[in-house]
Amino acid sequence: TCDKGAVKCVEDRNCVSKGPCDSFPCRNGGICSLQGSTFSCQCPNDYQGSTCEELKPKPCDSQPCLNGGICTNVGSSFSCECSKGFKGDTCADAECVDKKLDILYVVDGSGSIRDANFENIKLELKEMNGKFAIGPDKIQIALMQFGRTTDTKMEFKLGEKTSLQAVNEGVDNMKWLSSLKTATLDALKKAREQVFNGEGGDRSTAANVLILFTDGVATDANEVDQIQEAQKLKDAGVKVITVAMGSKNFIESYRSTLQKLASVDDETGQPLQFEAGFDNLNDLTSKLVKGAC
Repeated sequence: TCDKGAVKCVEDRNCVSKGPCDSFPCRNGGICSLQGSTFSCQCPNDYQGSTCEELKPKPCDSQPCLNGGICTNVGSSFSCECSKGFKGDTCADAECVDKKLDILYVVDGSGSIRDANFENIKLELKEMNGKFAIGPDKIQIALMQFGRTTDTKMEFKLGEKTSLQAVNEGVDNMKWLSSLKTATLDALKKAREQVFNGEGGDRSTAANVLILFTDGVATDANEVDQIQEAQKLKDAGVKVITVAMGSKNFIESYRSTLQKLASVDDETGQPLQFEAGFDNLNDLTSKLVKGAC
């Protein structure tokens, strides 16, 4: 018989000491190898750990596909099948390619914006343009800049620019007004009377969207008057999206007003009001495109 602890008997009946691998420490099909007085396990592809007891995390376990995208494990990587309206490796980028929209950008050109920040606004407009299928039978873009009532101007009208390149050139050509006032009420009224009026480039077969970019409180009206004018737009079928720009502390002074001006998102029940600093307006691109589309 073998002494305690010596459990292996060979043909010549000599007993040898029990080795580290003799207790089969490697789980789930792992292969045990002696390493001096201890052992190591070579684990199969799906397992890890000192004894192969842990399942390896799969790429899809971290839920990398956003906005309802469906994840599929592909070897050590993954692929996303994006839901309608999104694209990109992780479905993070909104796009709007199958809608017929008439969109008006209403941009604050008041002096408080500052020239460098105004250029950031233009960059964001062009970033958004790239997500829209711009064309005479698809999405049309118009651009208004406002300041004082006498300064407010149409940079270009609906139907005037019929390609992405032309729309972006129109944005590039917009010069900062550096106006002394922020006549938000007047801008909303002119949008209703001069743009979304069923005439010119305003198509009866397209949904209307107004996106307002501003950095402060209106100087031409109180909150009630602005809300009433925005309601007239909404009653006429215009979706109103508002964007507050600047520091968080200052945005607090007019956030509530912009929330009341904005239309309500059908999915979330929340106002289509967004906010960002001038240096990170591009963080809003997908949200604004999704909101518009």
